Amino acid sequence: MRRPPAVDPTPIPILLYHAVCDDPSAGIAPYTVTPEQFREHLGLFAELGCTVLTTRELVSRLRRGAPLPEQPLVLTFDDAYVDFATNALPPLIEHGFPPSLYVATGLVPGKRRPDDAPVPLGPILDWAGLRELVAAGVEIGGHSHTHPHLDTLPAAAARQEIELCKQLLEDELQLELETFAYPNGYTSRSIRRAVRDAGFAGACAVRNALSSTGDDLFALSRLTIRNTTSLDELRSWVMGRGVRVAPFREQARTRAWRGARRFRAAVTRRPGSDLVTAPARGFERTRVLEVELAAPLPRIERRAGGGAPYERALLVASLHGVPVGTVDVDLPPEGLDPDSLAETLGAALGGEIDDHCTRDGIASLAVEDPPCRLEHGRLLELASTVTVAIATRDRHDVLEACLHSLAAAAGTPLEVVVVDNAPTRPAAELVARLGSETGLELRYELEPVPGLAVAHNRALAVARGEIVAFIDDDVVVQPVWLPELLRAFEIGDDVACVTGAIVPIELETAPQGWLEQFGGFAKGFRQQVFDAASAGGRGPLYPYAAGTFGSGANMAFRTDVLRALGGFDPAIGAGTPARGGDDLAAFLAVVAAGHTLVYQPTALVYHRHRRDYEGLRRTTFGYGVGLTAYLTKALLDDPARVLELARKAPHGLAHGLGSSSPKHRKKLPDYPRELTRRERYGMVVGPAAYLWSRSRRRRLALPPQGWAE
Repeated sequence: MRRPPAVDPTPIPILLYHAVCDDPSAGIAPYTVTPEQFREHLGLFAELGCTVLTTRELVSRLRRGAPLPEQPLVLTFDDAYVDFATNALPPLIEHGFPPSLYVATGLVPGKRRPDDAPVPLGPILDWAGLRELVAAGVEIGGHSHTHPHLDTLPAAAARQEIELCKQLLEDELQLELETFAYPNGYTSRSIRRAVRDAGFAGACAVRNALSSTGDDLFALSRLTIRNTTSLDELRSWVMGRGVRVAPFREQARTRAWRGARRFRAAVTRRPGSDLVTAPARGFERTRVLEVELAAPLPRIERRAGGGAPYERALLVASLHGVPVGTVDVDLPPEGLDPDSLAETLGAALGGEIDDHCTRDGIASLAVEDPPCRLEHGRLLELASTVTVAIATRDRHDVLEACLHSLAAAAGTPLEVVVVDNAPTRPAAELVARLGSETGLELRYELEPVPGLAVAHNRALAVARGEIVAFIDDDVVVQPVWLPELLRAFEIGDDVACVTGAIVPIELETAPQGWLEQFGGFAKGFRQQVFDAASAGGRGPLYPYAAGTFGSGANMAFRTDVLRALGGFDPAIGAGTPARGGDDLAAFLAVVAAGHTLVYQPTALVYHRHRRDYEGLRRTTFGYGVGLTAYLTKALLDDPARVLELARKAPHGLAHGLGSSSPKHRKKLPDYPRELTRRERYGMVVGPAAYLWSRSRRRRLALPPQGWAE
């Protein structure tokens, strides 16, 4: 319904928020603001004297022709993420700003959620939480049932999505719904008619424009808040400047995009959606915990910390603090008692326990000062020879956890270089605070050029230590990580690189379990030494197979050797079109130069796997791209490798495509085939992605890396 436009329609900013949190999933991250940013936004609105209306109140005033306040503003939130209640609502209440929240009912946890519902991009409020919001005065609106692109559905299916959403919300929340928001903003004339016929008084589109007193009540224009939206940009919008003002004619590209989406939906026989249907039928929630074998063993209960009961446990067994292996066990309904746990661990890790005791020269586990601990004390005295490098970008909470774990593990001053890579929220203040809190020698480096390899090179350039250890910002180091890392370097003077084990810090969602099936980061718990003498028995893909040597989330190098090899290739890795492979290329360079690389499983870190399915889709695609990008780099760096790679190609195809190959052997029947397809698609585009990235880096004319002396 478009009312007769006013002679000079008054601009009305309607802002569209999604998540308000510090650690969003990959899929929602571009549309997420931090709690700190959100409070800055609200402060700006208060400074500008805004009067915040709900969508319901705005529609009512426009229908009646009632006057608007001098500085009107509408704050809308799509999808009903849990962080709305925890991070957005409290400051909204403080300012007296009433919000409008739009709920896709099929994503709400509980009995009303269909089995084939899409996987949301973050935790969604349950019905009890929504009722609390209603009591707090939040306007609740409809957002469809399963969040499809409504304009790609048959008319009857679209009406069902709209009407079922309204019915469920009104039944569960005991209210009358008045406004609706189209998922992803996609609408059409027939969809708007269906929303009106369902009994809604108005609806929000997106259009990324200012609404106005002349706007269509069933396609109110909104402005999307992104993680890159600046305060100056926001100020301009709120003042009614800087973007188009509705109403305006639909652009030809909008109509063309709608046609393309409808064609894709017709071909695939699936409605368009930015969410992915990935039912987790085979997933078993798994507790991850470390068990010290020399201490009284605990009872492991199925319930811990609230939530659904755990069905399995992934036990990281350590002896005198040193990890000796992992054991995956079923958890019976009554839990696992200490005697049963001891029997299970003994059967699975008896050999590893005996090996540890033999190395220590002890006959009993209960030794007050085992030799391994005394050795760790000696090795920690060498901590001054190590620089730890952490690249980060806009993930303050996980970075803080990582640094606290480092401080606990080191127990002594340790140089840590934090490289902030092209951040939208610089971490300088956080690093300064943690430096005083933790006792670490924290150094902050701002690297404006995006790319993990660029960030790592920045750390390599300023590192003072003889050894530079790189860990990801989303890991937590195990207490003996540092001394075990140093112990591996003492194997021989020619050891130039050490990698360590990586274990998930949690397995709470199906995508986290699927990453482990995909291959995860696990390389086993047996030390491996890679040198020229052992190359012959390493298999037909050595030394090119991904994961042979370890992973970049937990790796260390002799600083002078890595500098001599040129550091990391800035045209490869996360943050570039090549997406990954920078660590693989560095490992290959080390062994190709005749140095020794050691995989030291006892130098263990815990990694935070992405919880959401969309993040896993991106990860598997990125792994595929990174693998063949790295192989392309290897060939371009040394064209003489062409014959060797050609000989290995049949083995590589069998490894990558064979369902019974070691690569795919861990995948269970519930593993989504789409993930395998995306990885293979990534492999296809990897060579072109690397060439494009390499060309782009040359155009940037990055200066040669200058290494510190």
